[in-house]
Amino acid sequence: MKMRIGEIGALAGTIFAILFYASAQRTYTLELFSNFGLIAYMGAAATVGVIVFLRLGQSKMTRILLGFALGLVFWLLGLLVYSYAYYVVDTGLPYLSLADFFYLLTYPAIILGAAGILRICVRSLSKQAWIAVVVSSLLLYALDVIYVIPPSITDLTTPLEIIVTVLYPTLDIAVFLLLFPIFFAMRKGVFETSFAFISLGAVLLALGDLFYTTLNVSSLYYDGHPLDLLLFFGCISAGYGFWRQYADLKSIGER
Repeated sequence: MKMRIGEIGALAGTIFAILFYASAQRTYTLELFSNFGLIAYMGAAATVGVIVFLRLGQSKMTRILLGFALGLVFWLLGLLVYSYAYYVVDTGLPYLSLADFFYLLTYPAIILGAAGILRICVRSLSKQAWIAVVVSSLLLYALDVIYVIPPSITDLTTPLEIIVTVLYPTLDIAVFLLLFPIFFAMRKGVFETSFAFISLGAVLLALGDLFYTTLNVSSLYYDGHPLDLLLFFGCISAGYGFWRQYADLKSIGER
């Protein structure tokens, strides 16, 4: 089967990120790549998502697509603020900052997109799928409350700092749990493959951020940690899903 430009780009981006992380561990070059490389990957995915939305026009399906694309745009803006402060002007950022404002805006946009996809496949889910979702919800939030939140808020001094710190892992888990049922529906062909890739991208981004928080509170995280690859893979999957949505609809229109 002939590979199209989207498949080639996604595969090349994946291989490049893996090789870079494997060959440059614990170097400053990798630290820079973990920030500015992620900006490039996320910027590319967000750009494809917005362009595809504009090209396809407004509909129920493209509004779902726009939610995910805007989520990437807000996350990208947060990354830009963070990287500019730490690596360009070398001033650092307070907690809380403009970067946190943009990061938090990411979640409503992605959750709206996730809720739109969930509405499409909710009736196709079996009782076993819902049991798996409920058990996963209880387990993840229990781990969050017991192991992640307490050490995260120990040294915080203001209620706003505590609220925002609690929101980050809680919203990451919410994104994961909203999209988790979708993977049960994938086997039944309820929605297009493109949305499966977009959903997978959002799940990987949420898990990457959740692992970052978990490792950070235990002082095990460093810039360039291999788990950062979840964020790169999330951008690749979402970007490919956006492109696939446009390519599939375009091919249908040409028949």
